[in-house]
Amino acid sequence: MKMKLLFSVLAAGALAVAALPASSPVAPQGARAYAAFVRTPSRAPLLVADTNLDLSGHSERFGSELSIAVPRVLFAETPAASVTTGQGRYQGSASLSHVVLFPGSPEELQAFFLRAEARAGAGRALGTSRIVGLKVAGRLIDATGASDQVVALPGGGTLVLNEQVATTFEGRARIAVAAVHYTTGSGREAVLARAVVQDEGGGGTDWPECHDFCTGGGWILSGDDHANFGFNAGFHDGEPQPVIHFNYIDHGTGMHMKADTITEYGEGSTPTARHMEGSCTIDDVPGFTYMIDVEDNGEPGVGVDFLGITLSNGYAASGLLSGGNIQIHGECE
Repeated sequence: MKMKLLFSVLAAGALAVAALPASSPVAPQGARAYAAFVRTPSRAPLLVADTNLDLSGHSERFGSELSIAVPRVLFAETPAASVTTGQGRYQGSASLSHVVLFPGSPEELQAFFLRAEARAGAGRALGTSRIVGLKVAGRLIDATGASDQVVALPGGGTLVLNEQVATTFEGRARIAVAAVHYTTGSGREAVLARAVVQDEGGGGTDWPECHDFCTGGGWILSGDDHANFGFNAGFHDGEPQPVIHFNYIDHGTGMHMKADTITEYGEGSTPTARHMEGSCTIDDVPGFTYMIDVEDNGEPGVGVDFLGITLSNGYAASGLLSGGNIQIHGECE
């Protein structure tokens, strides 16, 4: 496969925060992924980068933002979520970085990076999560990696790490995975990085004629610091033109970059690499261009997946992922 595609498509941004219905998305109902859900007694519930996808048939949905800032509730960078299905494969993922939940309160939660992934197919389901730098009220929390790790907190609060709810029915498998589920002693609740997928049975559905895209979230080292990213790019739902959502923040320079259009998308130096070009906004100023290369070299992605980015303002950074994951889905025949 060798793709050389020249198009110009405006990226469609996802709604960063939206009100929830009365029912909580904490229970494994519906099929979706989102970066964060927060509910407090004093305001309406909030969702961040929500896909809100019904997984019947072949489809995919994506949510992505450069950052989210809700005073006294949530601050986070590069929230991203995706849910896809096709050919009997059902996948979902959600991530966010530099999280500060309930800032300035005795119940403040901080996390450097959170990610959840869920997969289902052939009557089986699997979920994983990644939790880095988690603190509650200044206390460092040791995430063991075990599913449903419960951490009791002073004041009646509870943390559930790598929360997983799996069910089967008539040979169909379903799983809901959340990196962090936090309930405070004062009645506030947050679910951070959550994905739900379900094997609908029947062998799935066929990919469109040209259906190739990639998703990812995490960070690479940049100089003496690091850079966070969250993205999805490529061909979705059989559309003839590629789309892109790509957000990138370098904490060494303070630079923020957001992709606006994609003019080139195709295979990179290997079959597991993708190359992208287009225009972008840097530090709220439009009119710049980017070249981005990503590689999906295996699971879970840390130390093997690759991100490289070059911008027309002279900025360049690249390296293996220090955290997170990049995934390539499908291909163009």
